[in-house]
Amino acid sequence: MRLCKAEITLTQPDDDLGTGIDDQYLTVKIEDAGAGPYLVLETARWAVDFDDIAAFVEQLKRIQNTYTTL
Repeated sequence: MRLCKAEITLTQPDDDLGTGIDDQYLTVKIEDAGAGPYLVLETARWAVDFDDIAAFVEQLKRIQNTYTTL
C-alpha cells in the first residue's frame, strides 16, 4: 500500500495588492501517479518577501518530510 495523494492549505495575511477575496491561500498537493511524488501548487495569489524565501522553502520541505514518513 502507498499514499498516492496528500493536500494541505496554507494561509497568510493579505498584502497591499491583494483583493481580499480568497487570495492568500496556497494549496500544496503531493501527488504520485506511479513515477514518484511531486508538488502541485495552487493559488490565486501568494506573495513571498525576498527575506522569507528560505523560510517558504523550509515549509515546503517540512510538507515533503511529512509525506515521506506516512
